[in-house]
Parts: sequence; C-alpha cells; structure tokens
Amino acid sequence: MKHRILHITNLPSVCRSLQAADIGGDTLAWQDLLYQGPLLALPLDELAARRSAYFASQGWGARGRILALFERRNEQLRAFRAYDEVVLWFDHDLLDQLQLLQLLNWFSQQTLGRTRLTLITLDHYPGIYRFTGLEVLKPAQLRNLPAKRLEVSLNQFELARRAWEAVTASDPARLQVFGWPDMSSLPYLKDALSRLQEEYPSRQDGLSRSERQILRAVYAGACYPRHIYATAQRMEDRPFMSEKAFRFLLRKLLRDREPCIRVKKGDRVDDIEAEAFYYQNIVITAAGFKVLAEDRDYVFMNGVDRWVGGVHISDACIWRRNRHNKAIKRTYA
Repeated sequence: MKHRILHITNLPSVCRSLQAADIGGDTLAWQDLLYQGPLLALPLDELAARRSAYFASQGWGARGRILALFERRNEQLRAFRAYDEVVLWFDHDLLDQLQLLQLLNWFSQQTLGRTRLTLITLDHYPGIYRFTGLEVLKPAQLRNLPAKRLEVSLNQFELARRAWEAVTASDPARLQVFGWPDMSSLPYLKDALSRLQEEYPSRQDGLSRSERQILRAVYAGACYPRHIYATAQRMEDRPFMSEKAFRFLLRKLLRDREPCIRVKKGDRVDDIEAEAFYYQNIVITAAGFKVLAEDRDYVFMNGVDRWVGGVHISDACIWRRNRHNKAIKRTYA
C-alpha cells in the first residue's frame, strides 16, 4: 500500500515548493502570524475565532474570510489519522518556532494511533550564506531534506507543552520563570522566545524591537517602504516578519497621533496594497529623533495597545521590558 504523508509547514509558498519537489504527499500551510495578536490557551477553533476577529479589526481583511481560512486549515489537521505519517517542516525563526510549538502542543493531546509524527527543523543550508528560512529553498534543495527527519520524541512534546503554556499565559512572568531548562530537543526555541520578549515596549524608549528597527532604518537613510523593510530585516539575526505584516506596522507608525516617521511629500497613502504606497518617501520626525535618543517615550506619546503572546498590553496595563537586564515589569506610566 502507498505510504500516505501530510507535510505541514509555515507558508503556502513552501507548500508549493514541496509539491514541485515531487516528494509525495499532501501539504498544509499553517499560515498564522502568531507573533501578532492574541495568542491564548484556547482550543483551535476558539483561538481561530479570536484571532480572525483581531486581524479583521486591524484591517487585514473580512473576518469571515480569515476565519474560513483557519477553519479549513484546522479541519485538514484534524484529519491527520488518515495519513501514515505527518511531517512537520519548520525552521529556526520566531514565526516557525511559535507555529511548531502550537502544533506539538496540539499533537501531544491527541492519540496518534498508527500515524507517525516526524520533524524537519534547520537553521542553515549548505551553500546559502544567510539562510532566512525554508521559503528561500528551491524544490531541488528541499528534495533531500526528508531523509533527515526524526520522529518527535516525548521530550519534545513535554518541552513544547510547557513552552506553549508560558507563551499563552496572561502574565509575562510565566515566560520569564520558564527557567530555560534543557532545550536541546528543540534547539532554536530559546532564541525564538527571547526574540518574542523583545516585542514588549522598552523601558528605555517605549518602542518594541521591530518598531525601533524601522526608526533606525529610516534614520540610516532608507526612505521607501521596501528599502526600509530590507534594512530592518538585516538587523535581525533570524528574520521572521513577513512583508505584509511589516507594511501594517509601518502604516501604524505613520498614523500615530505623534508620529516618529512621516511621508515627506504629499498625502499619506493608507492603502498599503496600492502600488503608490511603495513610492512614498518616508523620513524621521523630530519626535522620532528624540525617541531614538531616549529623550522621549513612544508609549507616553502614542499610547499602547498590542498583544505579545497571551499578554495584552494597553494603557490600563503597561508591561515593559528593560533592554539592559531583560526584566519585564508592569508599570503605570
């Protein structure tokens, strides 16, 4: 009988490359930017409802369309017992590691039966100087990777379960006191969770790392959105942010009540899908200079309303991260 395989990975583009590699099996793209929006300890369908509502509120699309995408994905996942093997393909960056955690936590609560669960995870590829993820690999390069897959171990299940509980907790102390036990079974997880914590507003300037990198890119001379994106990505050890997510973050910074960046000439283009958006000349403002110099505080200037994992950071409950000692504490200003 034919060995039926389901390949689960991060993005539709990787699924297309896997299909072109002709390695056999069906594919499923998990495609959820888990570093944005509420990430709560809820069953798949309840979490999908919360996250689709969040993305719709941010202008990512109609809630029903986003929810339908999540529901089709979840339905395909729940049918995993129809396969002899499920192969998880995830690389080293924050996006992939959060998706991997969610899936391993979910599978740890299922009865696998005769289905074998295996994992392919990597942070480099021979001949590629700066490996940024599975999406940069060509079908011919993906074709040899299945031979390196290993069966998911009990240690990996347990580590993923504990880490997922910490990430989805409403108190950031859960993640900080996670204690970094032996994490060698998921070798890229520690750095990914450290990077997630850098999305808290800084105690020094009120900016998240992603926001600060945008300001630094503009300050350094990047002026067009694609140039700013590329410059900010080079500041990442392990780039994870999609260009679409970046465009939404850039638009948010442009719309702030006291913006740190602005469009140099003409009216601001709010439609980030419009071609004209890519030709806006963006410059740093006087306020932006002061925030980068830590003479002003971004949260004081513009307020805050964001999620980092299961923690909702708002004007009524501000959590900040000290960039020097890495401590995350609640503040009242």
